[in-house]
Amino acid sequence: MTPSLFFVYVDGREIEASSPAGVVEALRAAERGAPSDLGRFLDVLATRAALRYHITIDVGGPLEATDARCRRALASLVKLGWLRVNKPPAAVWPPRERRPTPVVALPAEAATVTPAA
Repeated sequence: MTPSLFFVYVDGREIEASSPAGVVEALRAAERGAPSDLGRFLDVLATRAALRYHITIDVGGPLEATDARCRRALASLVKLGWLRVNKPPAAVWPPRERRPTPVVALPAEAATVTPAA
């Protein structure tokens, strides 16, 4: 079972994914008219951030592997405050049955109380 990453985007959307590429995929799925290629979406995201908000999102170069680019973009978005790391919800497990602790029997001479002289 792969652990999930939990984030909150700047507009309040909650994102849960098992990899940085999954986080970028979730962002792409929410955009209307987003390119189907993940690398192209990263380029569009960086260009849009530069033109509209005058910030630079590091998405790597076009010749880098997509996973590495997604990892860099995720780190950049968290660093800029556009994505906030959210703590995963606490796992609810049924409580275990407690085993009774055995009572240790004391030796007979230790169990008797002697009066003080």
